[in-house]
Amino acid sequence: MEKNGGKCVAFAWNSSSITGAQKRFINMAEALIRRGQPSIILLEEHNARVVQGILKEPSQVIVSYKYPWWIKFLRRGKTKFPLLHRLLGLGYLYKTFSTDYWNKLLKVNDVGILHISMSSEIASFINCPAVFEVTSPDWADKIINNPNIVPNEVLLHAVSESVFKKLKVSKMFENRDISYSPMLFPNIDPGGIVPSLVKKKRIMFAHRLIPRKNALLFSRVVKRFLRLFPDWEVFIRGEGAEATKVKDVLYEEITKGQVLLGYVSNLQEELNTSAIFVSLIEPDNFPSQSVVEAMAYGNALLLSDCGQTREKFYNGNGFIVEINEDLILEALIALVSNDRLSEMGELSMHLANERFSQDAYLKYLS
Repeated sequence: MEKNGGKCVAFAWNSSSITGAQKRFINMAEALIRRGQPSIILLEEHNARVVQGILKEPSQVIVSYKYPWWIKFLRRGKTKFPLLHRLLGLGYLYKTFSTDYWNKLLKVNDVGILHISMSSEIASFINCPAVFEVTSPDWADKIINNPNIVPNEVLLHAVSESVFKKLKVSKMFENRDISYSPMLFPNIDPGGIVPSLVKKKRIMFAHRLIPRKNALLFSRVVKRFLRLFPDWEVFIRGEGAEATKVKDVLYEEITKGQVLLGYVSNLQEELNTSAIFVSLIEPDNFPSQSVVEAMAYGNALLLSDCGQTREKFYNGNGFIVEINEDLILEALIALVSNDRLSEMGELSMHLANERFSQDAYLKYLS
């Protein structure tokens, strides 16, 4: 992030959901304000209302905006009648009006730089210094498959080395400036966390339930594990394409109350009393916010051995395993049976304090 001479740092996305990327933006904006840097989140009016309703406490950094009726009309036509929209040349009008609107919106809010997440359309309207956060391998694929969706004037910023490498190996981006973060911004500052001393026999899995995060694979592991250790409970927190299949696999265990399945907006209370956190993300667990939170709350880790996982998250604070159902089950059994389980959780907490800091990340940005 460039120095802004007192101007505002703005963040924007175009949806009413709050994923890890959006939580990160909100927390970054609030952290910047606490450090004296003006900062806001720009959300369209409807999205702002929904997001404020999801948050545990309304955020003061969210600024809502409302498109005039003619921009909404043109956008609706683009969505519902794309062929007619192109034939009539309405795309040019839509982009022209939207670009003018965003120029005025950024000027009114004295924005010096805009960070955009998961909205290539907003990126196409911006004429001020802007950064497009490439938040996942999925988004890297979208940009590789359609390089023009993010204008060359907008800096691509990959959230991890693995996402950066995925972009750079594409011939379309050989000569384009792309940066990546060598660290992550933790949504919670580990140094301010005091974990519970009493841990339950609880295993947490908190990710989007999509194929590359291996929720379905883990559900099969859970089913086998709970037959052997029925006094343990497993919380699978998230939503996504595999949610129905996960529910089908674990129907009996959910009915018995051994498994809790579903999205929650705030994981901290559950992480505070859980003993083990599982993350099986491909191609990399870094920079998962839920892993950092689990570490800060003193959870031992069971992680897939891929990407920067060992380097960023691991140092004897659990087990690293290949993505294989039998091997994951063996590692989970070994973990719950280990006399050092609580010690591993404490080590996770210390590692989180040493490696992840909001201050360190904001210094990196500046």
